[in-house]
Amino acid sequence: MDDQNLQALPLALLIADAQNRILNVNLAAEDVLQQGRSSLLGQSLAFFWGEDSPLISAAAEVRATAVPMQIYDLELRHPALDGQRHNILLSAGPRGNDLMLCFLPRNSVRRKLVTGRLRQNQARGLSEFTRMLGHEIKNPLAGIRGAAQLLEAELGDGDNQSLAVLIREEADRIAGILQTMDPLAGDGLQRIETINVHEVLGQAVRLARASYGQRVRLTEDYDPSLPPLSGDRGALGQVFMNLLKNACEAAPQIQGAVRVQTRYEPGLRLREPGAGSLLHLPLSIRFRDNGAGIAPHIAEQIFQTRVTTKADGHGLGLAYVAMAVADMGGIVDFDSLPGATEFVLHLPFAADTLLVQRNKAGAEAEALTRHESR
Repeated sequence: MDDQNLQALPLALLIADAQNRILNVNLAAEDVLQQGRSSLLGQSLAFFWGEDSPLISAAAEVRATAVPMQIYDLELRHPALDGQRHNILLSAGPRGNDLMLCFLPRNSVRRKLVTGRLRQNQARGLSEFTRMLGHEIKNPLAGIRGAAQLLEAELGDGDNQSLAVLIREEADRIAGILQTMDPLAGDGLQRIETINVHEVLGQAVRLARASYGQRVRLTEDYDPSLPPLSGDRGALGQVFMNLLKNACEAAPQIQGAVRVQTRYEPGLRLREPGAGSLLHLPLSIRFRDNGAGIAPHIAEQIFQTRVTTKADGHGLGLAYVAMAVADMGGIVDFDSLPGATEFVLHLPFAADTLLVQRNKAGAEAEALTRHESR
């Protein structure tokens, strides 16, 4: 890329050599790094990001594999830059071991990944509360219902018996409400196994075609090179069925269309807030429909419970999706415009999923130990 074209780019871009020294920058990059060209040339990337930054190890991997890599929420550690965070695209440079760093727009990408993780953490926190609430209510509720049944039998016909019946029916109604909360009251992934994602996805698609997806044109576009996942097969199947059902129901009555797509995206990396390492999410599974789209006033709350676009919905499906995908170490998010709504799951390799599970189990055990030692 000649210098004239480099300077004309609206995005900040710099080129580094094999030793991670800056060879060239454009004006937009000078603005981001708050230094002039003469000061930047020859500086090490570690001068701005730190020797232990994920950027340094990612740069070595991109040089070795020639596969572009995207890193999100990466912190600039130079004192003058006040801990700014940016999304960076790394790719092979124009010659030899050169490396190009492009600063990506922050709005949509950061919302998709970092905010998506926060939504899932909120869903996980809510599930813990739901589990506790259900446990605390079900036992006394069973006692109330049993007592009402005894009174109903002893009182015989009359007004007093009708009050006992009312108590029993109301207890049953409360039990029904708790039952609707069960999808969020589980204990995370129950049975961890290696999963061929296309087997589980194919089963969900067959179910959709035989029931709620009969009126839509449902197409599949799969990448056969996808490696296996590790997780709970039942939970993953429920995630797929929830997203498929939503897509089929959102598609128009006439010429409704839903597409299910899988892809391998090796360059997708995320540095979560507070974490030093990069989360690798190379597997994407997309559910796209041509419906009216999600109204802007509920879009930001769509993964919360009791938020639904359906007249007869209870708003638990997407909250469960967020929680289950988070348990597998992944991210779920969406884009929605009239005629094009797409939910996408970004998931890790099987080995990375098992690492997430081990870290999660270790953190929970440590928290339990601290609690019991008080």
